[in-house]
Amino acid sequence: MAGGVDLTFQVLKATQNQAANGLLTAAFKSSNEDIRKVAGITLMSRKGGSGIDTIINDFDPDDEFLVGLIRDNRSKMIPGLRTAVVGSDTMLAKQAFRIAYSQSIYEVLPSMFAYCFGPGSQDKNFVHRQNEMLKFCDRYIEALERKESHERHLLVHTIFPELVKTIRTKVKEFRHDANELTLKVFLRFYPFFSDVESELKQVLRIASTPVYLAAYRRLLSDNDVYLFQFIARCLDRFNPPPLILQVIATRFDMQFLPFIFRQIKEPLPMEIQTNLGNLPPVEWLEQIGAVFDKLDGEALQGFVTFLQYLPMSDADMEAYLLRVFYHGQGVGRIAAFNALKPMKNEKTDRLVWDAAGDTDPDIQVEALTELTSRNLPGMSSRIIQFASTPNVRVRETIQKLLPNFKLVWFMEVFDKLDDERRRKMFDVVRHLDERIGEKLSIMLEAGDEVAKQRALVCLDYCSDLVQQSEKALCWLLQNGDLREFRLKCAELLINGKTDESRSALVQAFHRDSDADIRNAAKMSLENRPVSLAKT
Repeated sequence: MAGGVDLTFQVLKATQNQAANGLLTAAFKSSNEDIRKVAGITLMSRKGGSGIDTIINDFDPDDEFLVGLIRDNRSKMIPGLRTAVVGSDTMLAKQAFRIAYSQSIYEVLPSMFAYCFGPGSQDKNFVHRQNEMLKFCDRYIEALERKESHERHLLVHTIFPELVKTIRTKVKEFRHDANELTLKVFLRFYPFFSDVESELKQVLRIASTPVYLAAYRRLLSDNDVYLFQFIARCLDRFNPPPLILQVIATRFDMQFLPFIFRQIKEPLPMEIQTNLGNLPPVEWLEQIGAVFDKLDGEALQGFVTFLQYLPMSDADMEAYLLRVFYHGQGVGRIAAFNALKPMKNEKTDRLVWDAAGDTDPDIQVEALTELTSRNLPGMSSRIIQFASTPNVRVRETIQKLLPNFKLVWFMEVFDKLDDERRRKMFDVVRHLDERIGEKLSIMLEAGDEVAKQRALVCLDYCSDLVQQSEKALCWLLQNGDLREFRLKCAELLINGKTDESRSALVQAFHRDSDADIRNAAKMSLENRPVSLAKT
């Protein structure tokens, strides 16, 4: 940049003349990016913050230069933002809020309190400004809940005490529904009042106070999310106001219950466990069956956890969990099943038996495992029923539950089974032994005559395994001494797919000394995907 321009900006920076702001503002709007940046830096450095308003007015959250300028000069921006928020220039105030909110400058929040609880109540845009403030409150509370926040000391020990002063004053003035904003702010911040704030904490413990009465009415019927969040935050703290537990035990609607259930997740903090154990009798439990089809799996999962911490008899608990399992969906059913596992009786045994064939593979895995741990009569036969399942997880589970159902075991009992039982048992083994094709190939190539004969019988039972043993079948067809073995190989290779097996069949068709084997090879070739006529 030319030396004359640099000197000009130095002079403008040093002067106290307000007219300099106009020149800097014009330069700040220049199309020349270098001039614009120097003007912005100069405006930010003006004594008394006299250039801050220009920066506020021109703020755009997508402007990287401005965002960086504000971030690097945060302490200088705060006084200007506070002044703009409570000032009469509504456009400037709106821009100030955009900066404070988008850049998380929470030091401006007390000024928004001062405006909205003071002169803002007479502003024709009061509702809009109020909503902006509440939106900022929610962001501030989210920051409070991030316990690892690097700015936690500022949030808790500097800003929060300022906010509490205003809240305490407005709560004392509260008269029924006269000040809706006070109630909204009070309930947002209530869970965060420290033990020192005993006066404010007691407000929701004295049923005769106006705030208590107004809050209780809202909590029983309104669907504002901040009310639900207030209840969830109180539930997560030891010794919440009794009205919180009363609302949870009383309110029964499809806006409230799913929200609460989704907040209840394992592992459940000790505070929530204690509070659920202290709930008064839950009035809506008998009606819960009517809403199962309206609760998604996540909400049902929370409901199951919720149930397990309520004071009730084992019989009642079992009845509710069975209803969830039989009428619920998704992860809610899985949660109910797992909660029922410790209950060992005829009903739950029947449940486990039925669930072993459930259409949900997650439940099926849990049920098959539980079936084994209960050692129910006929459990092995029940597990075997699902050995051919296409679901990989279920099949892997069954393989772990029945580790002895391998080919080596099948060969040991081979002669003890009639053909029908042997065929059925091999169908189980072939699904539980993941190396079945490799093992049959070894038997065909290196086994004795008995082993070869049994391997061929197995491949005859399940012809889809031929492709896993194709190479071994080709070898036996070409090198086998026994006619019966070569004949069976020629027949089985109708299911082959490789060029190697096709070549082996062609050679058998032309060269084998046995006419039956030649005919079998010819039949297999003609019925394979590429016929003999195209050889």
